[in-house]
Amino acid sequence: MFKKLLIAVVVIFVGAIGVSLGMVEKREAEARADFPPDGDFVDVDGHPVHYVELGEGPAVVLIDGASGNTRDFTFSIAGQLADKYRVIVFDRPGLGHTPALDVDRTTLIDQSILLSSAAENLGVEQAVAVGHSFGGAVMMGWALEAPESLAAGVSIAGAINQDPDNVPTDFYANLGHPLKGPIFARFLSAWAS
Repeated sequence: MFKKLLIAVVVIFVGAIGVSLGMVEKREAEARADFPPDGDFVDVDGHPVHYVELGEGPAVVLIDGASGNTRDFTFSIAGQLADKYRVIVFDRPGLGHTPALDVDRTTLIDQSILLSSAAENLGVEQAVAVGHSFGGAVMMGWALEAPESLAAGVSIAGAINQDPDNVPTDFYANLGHPLKGPIFARFLSAWAS
C-alpha cells in the first residue's frame, strides 16, 4: 500500500513539474510574440547583447534596474535625450532579450564588463552611463572596471550603498540561489499572473 502511495505521489509531482515547465514555455513564447526585440544585437565574445540606439552626439548609455529592460527607458526619456545625444539602452544579462550570462559569470562586475564591452563594440569611446536602481550598481561596477571608457556616471536611485536595515528578503534570496533560483523563478512564471 505504501509503495503505491509513494509511486502516486512521485507521478503527481513529476506531472506537476511537466505542466509547470509547459506553462513557462507557453508564457515565454507569448511574451516573445507580443514584445519582440525593438533594437539590434551587438556581440561581445560570442554573447549577444540587445540594445536600442537613438539620436546622434555624445554617448549616453542607459542601464535598467532589477527586473527591467530597454522598454523602461524607451517609453519617454530615451527619445527626449536623443534630441542632443546618441542614446544606447541595453538589456542587462538575463533580462529583456539579452541572454543570461553563464552560471559561473553572474556577478555585478561581470554584467558591468559585458555592457562596457558592448558599448566599446558599438564604437563608444566615452559614455555618460546612467543606471537606475540595480542598473546604478552595474554602472558603478563599470566605473570601477573601465573608468577610462566613461565621461561620467549617473545613478538614479542606485542600489549602491549597503543598508544593514535593508537585507534581502527570502524571496530575493531564493531567486538568487544558484540551484533553487531557476526552479523558483520558473514555478513563479508558470503560475503567477
